[in-house]
Amino acid sequence: TEAITGALLAIRREWLDAHAAGFELAGQAGLPDRRPVAVVGTLEGNRHSIGSLCIRMTLERNGWKVFYPGPDVPTEDFGVIQMSRDASLVCISLPPSGTLGDVTRALSILRQFYNRARPYSVAFGGLPALSIEGAIQEDPFESVSFLPEVSALEDALASGFGALDAATAGAA
Repeated sequence: TEAITGALLAIRREWLDAHAAGFELAGQAGLPDRRPVAVVGTLEGNRHSIGSLCIRMTLERNGWKVFYPGPDVPTEDFGVIQMSRDASLVCISLPPSGTLGDVTRALSILRQFYNRARPYSVAFGGLPALSIEGAIQEDPFESVSFLPEVSALEDALASGFGALDAATAGAA
């Protein structure tokens, strides 16, 4: 696990170094950072972070600004980070033994932090045993999705998943 994580982080560093000039130019020009924002991590009790690291890298390669608190994140922290960073997407990796109860509990906690003026979508990963895939409408969230693999996220991103316009979100 450590070797794979190290390799993924090395690949990420190479990619970020190659694209850093573009990110820096936007900041130096005094332009606001218009990249969509996501929060990515693993649910409390889940130390298996390779999947969430892959999601982080996929989002970054698709132009997202990602806040990554890492593994074993209390659900409340996802809500606090989403609010403080105005994220339009929260991605939560469930433990291998994840259940619908874990999903229900996480959504219940996130609802307590939800601000309709700052809408966002939630995506859960790591659910192959539950055989749930796709998106459902779950009030108050823009959507709640179950993405069993990175390719499902890539397909969803190509369709505009999670990328709310910050100006529109602030005016809601």
